[in-house]
Amino acid sequence: MLFKDNFHGSDTLIKISKWKGIDKGADSYVLLYEENSNIIKNIDDALEVIKNNISSYEKKLEIGRESLYDYPLRSIFEGLVNAYAHKNYFLSDRPIEIDIFINRIEITSPGRLVNSMNIYNEKNISSIQPTRRNEIISSLLNSIKYMEKEGSGFDKISEDYKLYPEIYKPSITSLDSYFKLILPSINSFGVALNEDIILPITTPFDSSLSVRDKTILGFCYQKPRTLEQIASKINMKVSSYLRKVIIGNLISKDLLKESNVSKAALYFVNKNLVSIMQNFSSN
Repeated sequence: MLFKDNFHGSDTLIKISKWKGIDKGADSYVLLYEENSNIIKNIDDALEVIKNNISSYEKKLEIGRESLYDYPLRSIFEGLVNAYAHKNYFLSDRPIEIDIFINRIEITSPGRLVNSMNIYNEKNISSIQPTRRNEIISSLLNSIKYMEKEGSGFDKISEDYKLYPEIYKPSITSLDSYFKLILPSINSFGVALNEDIILPITTPFDSSLSVRDKTILGFCYQKPRTLEQIASKINMKVSSYLRKVIIGNLISKDLLKESNVSKAALYFVNKNLVSIMQNFSSN
């Protein structure tokens, strides 16, 4: 029934939301997709919706170009398939939820993974081999080559991320009421392997920004930086002038934000206003 062309029911409900920030909090969001059709249609449509709502970049090849995405498309597909294969369908009022944040995608399915203890943010996901909760659904997905007969798909996801450092590794959380796959953005233009690179950025205030301003924003794009790290990168001494005038100017424009969660203040860019130049290639 769940695979019928004309099936509509709460058991297959899926929702895709895109958020402006790094968490739900008070940030606004857009509901991109909500459907309760058959499982195959939901998986195919959801993958297309996600693909159209994440950034892609052109990589130069010896002949032609290749489109790369912030997230491996195979990993997204495997995440969607696993969400339906391992869902607890007794929780019929609970949808599968996909949340697209500025730095990650979260795919959440109702019900804990079968035969697994509580897991929190486990990054060695290839070691997680849950028992199939829904053998009939898994067999049907296998028959159309959406799943392999053996394995959970976590191996493929782990393979997609194997060249990236620990901070970019996907993770699994499995608790009593849900399991969640988190896919970090790998910045598909290929510079994520070098966190100290200064990325070429663009903002609505480009005409009023100096080269130094853009250097700071490009340096803080991938991860938060301390004042000492910023000073070293732009060959300046740590001073009140740097903090209050130079950094303060970027904060006043809302291009840079300050976090005081650690002993030293950290500065990170506002990705709603700062973006990577679309024609950038790391080659």
